[in-house]
Amino acid sequence: MTWVFLLWFATFTPSEKVALTSAFLVLIGVIGEYVVEVKAVEERKLLAKRIKRLSMALLVLGLSGDVLGIVMGQSEMAVLTRESGDAATSARTARQEADAVKGIADEARADAKDALAKSQTAQRELAQSEADAAKAQTAASNALHTASEAGQVAHDARKEVAEAAEELKRVKAQRSILHLDNVIVALQQFSGAEYMFSGVGADEDSLTLIKQIDDILQKAGWKRQPAHGVYPAINVFEPQTADQSVTVALMSGVNVSVDSQETFAQLQAKQIADLPEYVRAAISLTLNMFPNLYPPQETGTKANVIKGNATVIRITVGHKP
Repeated sequence: MTWVFLLWFATFTPSEKVALTSAFLVLIGVIGEYVVEVKAVEERKLLAKRIKRLSMALLVLGLSGDVLGIVMGQSEMAVLTRESGDAATSARTARQEADAVKGIADEARADAKDALAKSQTAQRELAQSEADAAKAQTAASNALHTASEAGQVAHDARKEVAEAAEELKRVKAQRSILHLDNVIVALQQFSGAEYMFSGVGADEDSLTLIKQIDDILQKAGWKRQPAHGVYPAINVFEPQTADQSVTVALMSGVNVSVDSQETFAQLQAKQIADLPEYVRAAISLTLNMFPNLYPPQETGTKANVIKGNATVIRITVGHKP
């Protein structure tokens, strides 16, 4: 209920608020005068005296508030009267300005009518021009589309020629290992690892590559083991004895294999640090040497696991794929 009273009280003007508050104080003062005459209060002289004084003070304060409210009300009325006069003056001025604007508007309507006629003529001319431009744009678009198709055909042709030239370059290029120093440094951590060549292609490219691979592994400290090639075999290394010969390989590409009692999947499931050292050496060989093979081997370097107990890493250098 308090907030309802506050909302209601807020709707009054300042003079009305003062008058209402003053009336309330006068009412309390009058009630106080009656309370003093009550026998129970009258017998208590000190209390009666205090109530009487408070009542008199409230009456004086309330009456003073009434006078203040009257003065404030007159001030508010004067302000409203002045604002009303200003509003009337403003209305007269606005009327005069509106009449002036009306004359200007009449002249503007006449000018607008003339401009509209000219605009309609210009629109008809513009529509004709746009129609002609649309026809020209269609013709240009058709020509551009034809040119674009021709450009795409030429681009595709150039791409095919470039791919063919790259393929021809790859076919003619002799295989070799790039970045030799980096490869040797990477493989030196497995110095002493044993390897052998289990097969080689009977062509110049394969024989040149197998000698380069052997040279890299020798410089990395790896130990080549006799291959004991079987017929048909080629004597690749010195001394050219039967145990140094390498079996002719009919397969293509470079491949690496190792022996293990575990399957390839079982080895893959282990951490590299948990693998036998010769297996880690084979992995290093696959990861460091053959990614530097140029031209690159499209099928990648295959790593196979064969069931067995040998710790020698087997390398096959087949003919170029």
